Amino acid sequence: MSRERLGDILMKAGLLDEAGLRRALNEQQRWGGPLGQYLVQMELISEETLVRALSTQYKLPAVALDAPRLNASDARRIPQEICERNRLICFRSDDAKNFLDVAMADPSSLDAIDEVRVATRRNVRPFFAAPSAIDEAIKFVFYGDVDGAMGGVIDLSPQSGMRTDSKASSELLRKAGS
Repeated sequence: MSRERLGDILMKAGLLDEAGLRRALNEQQRWGGPLGQYLVQMELISEETLVRALSTQYKLPAVALDAPRLNASDARRIPQEICERNRLICFRSDDAKNFLDVAMADPSSLDAIDEVRVATRRNVRPFFAAPSAIDEAIKFVFYGDVDGAMGGVIDLSPQSGMRTDSKASSELLRKAGS
């Protein structure tokens, strides 16, 4: 079974028109790289919308990250170099079940998941997160930058607008599913 395309998900949800998708696809064809990057750079969608759409596409949950409530000891379970190289951060650990919940810019990267698994000897549950939020969390955890632009809270509650594994799922999921 093939995965629904990102552009189709966004158009079905009414968040992108065909002309905008064509412009972004032209840029992607010209320069290479992920389509989502061009959609955000061209300000056709927000980074938050991209995260939600990718979450829908890959059927993986998304999580909102804000540094000050991020548990630094959990986050440091993954070496800094791995976090920076793969643009990921651990936001929760479950010692009883030997799991790490890891926010990733690209949770489809099996190499990154395997690298974390080998380095930590833990099972990994991947979550989508906005790349800018991951960058800010890394700065907070490993460099002590508490004045980051993230705004102050990590909202992992079931009511969080970024959680796609909860009843408060985004409007995007409802629209895309219809």
